[in-house]
Amino acid sequence: MSNNPPSRYLFFIVCISLAIVQMGYGGFAVAVKLCFTGEEQVDPILFTFLRNIISTPLLFLLAYLVEKPEKFIPDKEDWLPFLRLGLFANFFNQVFNTIGFKLAPAFNGSLIQQTIPATTTILAGILGLEMVSPKRFTGLCKIVGVILSLAGAILILLPKNDSNQPSKEGFELFLGNVFFIINASSYACSVFLQRPLLKKYPPIYVTAWTFCTGSSLLVLGFLGSLGSGDIMAPERWHIGSKVWMCLAYSVIVGSVLGFAVLSWANKNFGPVLTTSFTPLQPVMTAFLSTWFFDYHLSAMDYIAAALIFSGLFTVTGSKYIEGKQAASEKRDEVVRSDASIASEENQALISGCKSDIRTYS
Repeated sequence: MSNNPPSRYLFFIVCISLAIVQMGYGGFAVAVKLCFTGEEQVDPILFTFLRNIISTPLLFLLAYLVEKPEKFIPDKEDWLPFLRLGLFANFFNQVFNTIGFKLAPAFNGSLIQQTIPATTTILAGILGLEMVSPKRFTGLCKIVGVILSLAGAILILLPKNDSNQPSKEGFELFLGNVFFIINASSYACSVFLQRPLLKKYPPIYVTAWTFCTGSSLLVLGFLGSLGSGDIMAPERWHIGSKVWMCLAYSVIVGSVLGFAVLSWANKNFGPVLTTSFTPLQPVMTAFLSTWFFDYHLSAMDYIAAALIFSGLFTVTGSKYIEGKQAASEKRDEVVRSDASIASEENQALISGCKSDIRTYS
């Protein structure tokens, strides 16, 4: 990758692509939820398994056509990093995400996704990759943003004031929201695990091998899930036309295009810009949920959304300020360096002139 900064044109294209992908993920949340409603329902592990098995060869084909990588198989020292990335980005992320959609509303999953920038900031501070100090204004903003986002996520976990809701459904809703939080945390971890590999390999190539290793783990999980209940039960293997349509949407939009664009953006502009368009996701999900599921937001949903969005904008805003400060300091350093070089050249020229004067005199 070149050391030159990305062009403004590339920045504009990446922003448009990220906006489209996040709106597509809003539709993806509804598509997955449709697989677990009505008469045509599918096993969550089977759905995730099929999604990855179909997506993997398509991603390899896309990587070959677009990037034409020099090697097909990664270096041996990168096999373990790819396995770790597949564990977090595919196995934990997608399994908990799919089961969460089965138990809780689609809007909850999209809203909890907005805690990813806050989770990323926490992990960056723990790993020492980013300064999160309350003594600095930007560091204090990050801490406040993280607290607001986590408060919103906790508010979603609280039981709704509905006396008619059975205790079983209330527990399933709570469990689904917990799975969404694990899903968001897993994705935040995968962003850091992906960065070293993106410095060495093209983004779609990295995504393809991530799905490949994640699919291998999902095969084990799927085979293990067959041990519970009747393996040959028709309801475990039934896939209706509605599920196939939702699965096709999940493969094309939620996996191949979505992950490829996110990896491409992460390689060129890093995790901050990559996750900054996530607020478009719950907006699209809320709109589609009212259409497909007649879902209406409660007052607690609005308060939780306000807290999470406030935390999101506070964290990303502080990172934007730090980026501008770093760029300004770099420009000043270049100017000082150029001035120092010019000063040394002037001194050398003056010394040379004095030497010539002494010689001719």
